[in-house]
Amino acid sequence: MEPKETPIVGLKRELMEELELEPTNILPFIDFNFDFTNLGGNLIKRFYFIVEISDTEYKKLKIHEGQYFKLFNINELISIEQKIVPYDSFAIWSYINKERLIFE
Repeated sequence: MEPKETPIVGLKRELMEELELEPTNILPFIDFNFDFTNLGGNLIKRFYFIVEISDTEYKKLKIHEGQYFKLFNINELISIEQKIVPYDSFAIWSYINKERLIFE
């Protein structure tokens, strides 16, 4: 994120820069704060969103960074989980299991 940029504004900017995508349906999902200050590190914040796009929007995507992109279904995500960094993996797990999560 750029200085003084909110997470959702940063997401919208990145999606436009990297994929030429202007999503109309963005929902905040989960935020994580990792405090490594006791270990001599920093506070690291991660923000996760649900971005729904139509088939038409998907077909118009233009990749500007990286070699290619691919959509994954839930089963594919689970099978490649060991290749995903742990905090992203936990966000995916939380999404898949959101109905099971209990908050009291």
